[in-house]
Amino acid sequence: MPRTAIAAAGRRRYRKGFVQRSGAQLLLDGAPYKFVGFNAFGIAGGEGTAWTRSFMDSYFAAMRPASMTRTWCFNGNATTTLLDDLVASAESAGQKLILTLNNDLPDLVNDGAKNNTWYASGYASGGWLTWVNTVVSRYRQSPAIGMWEIINEAGQSTGGLDGTTMRNFYGTVAGTIKALDPYHLVCTGDNAEYNYATTTGDSWSGEQAYRTASSAADIDVLSIHDYELDFGGTTPISSHFTPCSGAAATLNKPIIVGEVNRSACSLTKPNRSTTIHSRVSRYLAGGASGAAVWNYSDHFYDYCATGGADYILVAGDPLANAMQTYIHSGETSSETWTGSNGAVWPKPWTRVLNAGTIDIQSNAGRILTPAVAYQTPVAYRPGIANGEMLLDITLASTAEQYVDIGVRSTVAGAAPTNGYVVSLRVSQNLLHLYDVATSSGTPAQSVAFTYSATTYRLRFRWQGSTIQARLWATSGSEPGTWTVTTTSSATTDAGNVQFVYTNGATATATSVTVDNLSLTNLG
Repeated sequence: MPRTAIAAAGRRRYRKGFVQRSGAQLLLDGAPYKFVGFNAFGIAGGEGTAWTRSFMDSYFAAMRPASMTRTWCFNGNATTTLLDDLVASAESAGQKLILTLNNDLPDLVNDGAKNNTWYASGYASGGWLTWVNTVVSRYRQSPAIGMWEIINEAGQSTGGLDGTTMRNFYGTVAGTIKALDPYHLVCTGDNAEYNYATTTGDSWSGEQAYRTASSAADIDVLSIHDYELDFGGTTPISSHFTPCSGAAATLNKPIIVGEVNRSACSLTKPNRSTTIHSRVSRYLAGGASGAAVWNYSDHFYDYCATGGADYILVAGDPLANAMQTYIHSGETSSETWTGSNGAVWPKPWTRVLNAGTIDIQSNAGRILTPAVAYQTPVAYRPGIANGEMLLDITLASTAEQYVDIGVRSTVAGAAPTNGYVVSLRVSQNLLHLYDVATSSGTPAQSVAFTYSATTYRLRFRWQGSTIQARLWATSGSEPGTWTVTTTSSATTDAGNVQFVYTNGATATATSVTVDNLSLTNLG
């Protein structure tokens, strides 16, 4: 590491509010830091009209603390006046930004599409480095800058990038940035190894050149983008994460998923949310330091009808809700359903009524069936791959009814077809635990349990292949042993947490109330 880089690392080690790194670990205020967030390339006007300051404020207010927003900060579309508003808005909300300084494709830039000649020397002519100097100098003292990103998807125009050329390019530009701003990190913005030229000995085409490019001394963070599910991919995360994360491990640098999504032209938005939420969770568990979903906007549009894609998220989209309420490893999220009677459940809950009512009553969550036999309202929210739930369940009667609590379910808004379900079979006086993917309707364990019209507490834990639950009346003490348990690796995705409530054969409206939910991510 150059002497100036060593000095810079020392100065920013404990700089309050700044994202830094120690080897391959991102840090915030000296503590390990992983992020989720969004791309929002249209902030500066890339989708038509630039965001207003009031929309920026409302957007950042809806985010998790210290989330990351990646946006395009190009000489061809951004102005310092708009960026002043953006940085001030993010800073006041305690949010972080990845500001991307150029684009390989000609979109929204004034220096056109890029090629190997541009990366070798062309970048030094024209006004781009002047713009870099202007922007970096202007915001170098702001904790809202999470990191600078040199260019979006180098090699996307032509492919076949030369690793040494790119190392020199990244090193020169990153060194320029660090000379102006020793406090913030610098990221490449790369798509993946496949934009690089193949080298003899590659296990993955382009992997050695990708690693060489990323080895530039003043580059802190590596990058990968993932749209593989729209191009025939079937793996839980991008197959290209293997060579890219391998390069990051070799270089002892963090890697982020700078873009990830799947077009909603090919599936429902609730199921997209489940798919991408689970994908993000797998990335973070598998070594990525963060993931930003593409693309949050101030207005909705899509190109499905013309053979294009729908990657656009607006307020209320299930995937937007999932990222805004994401539960990181070691965190606990709580819900007490505090609100006025008749109010809907707060985000990220999605209601699939089928028939009946799902609302808030007396500061608790109510699920009410209609007076029709065997009706099944469903409520669900993004889940956790390994977690523990505590939940109060109040039965209004001991009539025939079925209270099913599901986890790791990858089908949104319907009775689970996989995952694990604790089922209160009230009139049968039974408690079932189902491994849904393998059960064929037969519980993995069934125990006798006598119900009354009272409140019960459920502790439900799913970690690795061990699935356990215990249920007890809140008037008593928590048992020291698990009521039901099974071992299974049939379903491992984060999926959803689902409440599925069904009344009985009698055409009577029945209800169940839930309250005091806590969800803990066990990592």
